[in-house]
Amino acid sequence: MISITNIIRADMYRLFRGKAIYITFAILLALAVLNVFISDAVVEATITIGVVTMEEANEASLPEAPAFTGARAAMLAVSNMGIMAFFFLPLIIIVSMTMFSTGAVKNELSAGLSRTKLYAAKFILSFCLCMALMFSYAFSNFLLATISNGFGYWGGDLVPFLLKGFGALMLITLAFASLGVFLSFTTRRTAAVNGLYLAIILIPAMIVSVVVLAFPGAIAYMDYDLFNQFHVFLYAVVNPSSQLIRSIAVCLAFIIIPTIAGVSFFRKAEIK
Repeated sequence: MISITNIIRADMYRLFRGKAIYITFAILLALAVLNVFISDAVVEATITIGVVTMEEANEASLPEAPAFTGARAAMLAVSNMGIMAFFFLPLIIIVSMTMFSTGAVKNELSAGLSRTKLYAAKFILSFCLCMALMFSYAFSNFLLATISNGFGYWGGDLVPFLLKGFGALMLITLAFASLGVFLSFTTRRTAAVNGLYLAIILIPAMIVSVVVLAFPGAIAYMDYDLFNQFHVFLYAVVNPSSQLIRSIAVCLAFIIIPTIAGVSFFRKAEIK
């Protein structure tokens, strides 16, 4: 029997022999260079973590520094990781969609490969690559800023914040990977995955933003939006409150429901 590990190994071999994954990481590196360059030019006295200033983040503020150091870069990268949601999509597509676009999935299933194992392997690999992408972005920012302006101040609550932040980002990444793989296995069309993925993460946030202009109280509904969890969850991790439970519940819902639905649908789907 083919194991999940063997499926992942085969996919990794295929991915690293292609160009798509290198292009994605290269664009991310270029973004990190641009981010450090701009941030170095405009260093603010108070660094903002999403909607949370450093003074609000349990005394996680750094002493004023004349330059954008590695410490500042790492903190800012973790705080503004929401942009990674758009970089997850190409990774999920090259992991999950290639077998459908080439028709390879039919040959794999006819050889006795379990559909559940296939789904699980794509989910696990998508999640791991997305986490690697986020870590690479944060580390690139840190490394470039350190080379340019030094290591910086790592005292106070900075290290605990980074560890808590990556813990929150891990759960959010699982949710996005679950959503992307679900769309891949249910639609089996790249265009549909692109459109639905972007619609699901952007349209709710846009609707709530418009409604808030007329009804300010509606801003509370942004806590239930997956894309907004990048900010809400980090805030809740730094300042534990009822928001933390709500954010965990939202992420778990996006992990569990699409996964169960996706596996159930794929096990019964006709593969042509």
